[in-house]
Amino acid sequence: MRKAAAMCLAVLSTFAVAEAPAFSQTVVPGSTKKVCQLNGEIDRERGIPTVNQTETNYGLYGSGLGATFEFDGGMEVLFGDTVPDATFRGMDNLSFRDPNYNDSIAWTSTRDPSDCIRLQYMTGPTGAFASPVIHSNGEPVTLRNFEIPVAGIELRRAMYVFFATGRDDTAHYTKSVVGVSHDRGANFDYLYTFSPQKFTSLQIATTGWNGTPAVADSPVRDKALWVWGTPGGALYRQSNPYLAVMPLRNLPDGKGIRYYTGTDSKTGKPIFSRSESDAAELFQDDPPCMGELGIEWNPFIDRWLMLYNCHTAGGVLMRSAPNPWGPWSPAQSIFNLTTDGGYCHFIHRAWTADPASHCDNVSDPGREGTNGGGFWPVFVRPFTRGSHGETTIYYVLSTWNPYYVVLMKSRIESDQR
Repeated sequence: MRKAAAMCLAVLSTFAVAEAPAFSQTVVPGSTKKVCQLNGEIDRERGIPTVNQTETNYGLYGSGLGATFEFDGGMEVLFGDTVPDATFRGMDNLSFRDPNYNDSIAWTSTRDPSDCIRLQYMTGPTGAFASPVIHSNGEPVTLRNFEIPVAGIELRRAMYVFFATGRDDTAHYTKSVVGVSHDRGANFDYLYTFSPQKFTSLQIATTGWNGTPAVADSPVRDKALWVWGTPGGALYRQSNPYLAVMPLRNLPDGKGIRYYTGTDSKTGKPIFSRSESDAAELFQDDPPCMGELGIEWNPFIDRWLMLYNCHTAGGVLMRSAPNPWGPWSPAQSIFNLTTDGGYCHFIHRAWTADPASHCDNVSDPGREGTNGGGFWPVFVRPFTRGSHGETTIYYVLSTWNPYYVVLMKSRIESDQR
């Protein structure tokens, strides 16, 4: 994540993809901006209080991730590993916390992206943030460090969430599971393991529902839930993406999942299998670098957009496609840590013995020698704006050092205009 811009362009030129779509989408140069810092007490870059002042209001120092989905007339935000303050309003804020569960969930009614995202965290008896818990009749499903909620959806007034869990000895998650909550995310009942292989880190989207178009050649003829994912474990942040689809109505029981295996060379139609082991890569980066991703259907440019952090490209990449399976466009940089105002602004660049390297003061205390980053770019779909052939997208991004989540925006134009 610390390559220079020139190296980034060199890496991008090696990416191999399927045949390009009929028209292309381009990130407008200079359009990628940080809107605001979502959590923490002080915006480290700007030196002003954050909108949510999470230390004062919730005893919450910082967190990662920030996957969003619409729920109960507003929007739910799923945060990963969350760091509590030692005390909250003069009370102990640590000893009662279960180390097996350390994530956080918030809700917002914010609809105007210029207002940042005003969060109302799920809280416990002391008023400090509370962590969601997964209940299982069998082996416990934990949400320790590096075990996190990654995507969610509202269905029949319940909250269904995909979790990456099963942390191994390398501190990487190894599987994804599905849980359901009927109390706004405080407690989840384990339903089933979605994937022990290729869909550990994932994002979801629907078709034929909530304003999204139906998809021709889909094996699901009704409302569908599409899942894009990457493996964990030894392949964490070293893989290419995969695709699965299931009837939305089957989300509670996990039946009817189909996995994309490629495209018929004669008809051009996608092929799907019942076996996850048959799932084929959607495209190939060289070297494979994908870790976490975001996905959305954008009606203003009539394309699926995918964002993902790539460690060899120095930031976040974007691809577009007319169908969930592709063909996916060549990768282009949407946020470069060095050239787009990341490092030395709101993301810390590690200090060295050379005083010239001390380009910022945004580091978490004691982590001045640790580089920050830009990872897990997740769309905030209700914020998407645009008109025919152009769009402004909003997405959350985790910065690692400082350990916060920020709201970002970028403008994209299509040559169909």
